[in-house]
Amino acid sequence: MQNISLSGAGFSYVNLSSIKLRQCDLTAQFNYCNFRDALIESCNLGWAWFYDCDLRGANISVCNLTSTHFIRVNLQGAHLSGFGEDPCNFWDVVRYDGVFVPGFTLDLYIAERIAESKTRGNDVF
Repeated sequence: MQNISLSGAGFSYVNLSSIKLRQCDLTAQFNYCNFRDALIESCNLGWAWFYDCDLRGANISVCNLTSTHFIRVNLQGAHLSGFGEDPCNFWDVVRYDGVFVPGFTLDLYIAERIAESKTRGNDVF
């Protein structure tokens, strides 16, 4: 599908696995939705909310990700790239490599960067 707008919509328990979306406005709220192996390209996901969604293997690329919220989402094997004025917000997610990241973070790999910096004797920030 291409050039559709879901702005302001709400979806619950919808199976969108393997869907192909290009140049769409997806500033919506998704609850318990399945996006497994979805292809989402050049879409607006700014301020979208993903609650308890399955995004395993999804390819989300060249998208506006300004303040996109991922809450209790499985991103294992997913590719997530894009741009935005503000970072994505992550709460209790499984990141791309299968590691569970508890709590809130703006950076899924901050713990590794801190550990690496400490082993090198560098300041973290």
